[in-house]
Amino acid sequence: MKLQNRDLQGAVRPLQELIQEKFPVSTSFALAKLVNTLNDPLKVIEDVRQGLIRKYHTTEGPMAVEQGTPEFDKFNTDFNELMDQEVELKFDKVKLPLTIDGHELMIAPASLLALEMFLDMDGAEPAPKKKPAKKEPKED
Repeated sequence: MKLQNRDLQGAVRPLQELIQEKFPVSTSFALAKLVNTLNDPLKVIEDVRQGLIRKYHTTEGPMAVEQGTPEFDKFNTDFNELMDQEVELKFDKVKLPLTIDGHELMIAPASLLALEMFLDMDGAEPAPKKKPAKKEPKED
């Protein structure tokens, strides 16, 4: 599947949060394989970003590119070009269970959007709704 570097970068934090959850073994294995597949291109993206910071740094001490400088504009142009690059990755989409140990899987919408190209949500069935408890008649 072809993805832009920005898609990979945008999935890092939501994926880090997701892999902290407890899943069945098959889901955990699929998530671990996905993380390993994404690690190589993410390392390259980070190496290039660090190279851009070294190239355009404007501060003494810790390397940084100061906002409002011509170097910052050049850095942003090059960084956006990096993020627009496409990478071809082969991976299986991960099918997440909708319930785990009888509890609905809860994922923030923003995380779901960032991960949608990595997850298989087709055919997923909603978790069964709990039946309301029967009320006992009151004694007078």
